[in-house]
Amino acid sequence: LLATSVRLMAGSNRSGDLANPQFSIPVGTILAVLVTSVVCILFCFSNFLSVFFPLS
Repeated sequence: LLATSVRLMAGSNRSGDLANPQFSIPVGTILAVLVTSVVCILFCFSNFLSVFFPLS
C-alpha cells in the first residue's frame, strides 16, 4: 500500500487538470485504496487456496 499511496500523492499534484478537484480527488483516492485492497485480498486468498488445491 505504500507504493500506491506515493503514486496517489504524485497524482494529486496534477489536480489543476481536473474539472472538479474537490470531488474527484477524494473519490479517486478512496477507489484506488479499495481496488488495491481487493486485489491484495484476492491474491492472498488465491495463495491460500493453492495450498489445498494444487495445480499439479
